[in-house]
Amino acid sequence: MIFAILLFSGCSNKEVVYVDRPTEVKVPVKCVVPETHCNFNKPTYTEVIKSQRTCIEDLRKNSEVCK
Repeated sequence: MIFAILLFSGCSNKEVVYVDRPTEVKVPVKCVVPETHCNFNKPTYTEVIKSQRTCIEDLRKNSEVCK
């Protein structure tokens, strides 16, 4: 009978072990978007449209830096 009591009391006393895990802490950093220079002074209308299109593409690429 005493053996059974010692057996159960030994099983009920378990140590709690805390495991440290690496955590990711995000620090807010100011994002700096590269400047995009667009030149729309072109002699023809089609060249102006083309330069607008390339300017929009450059702006999209530069805005992805902060994502």
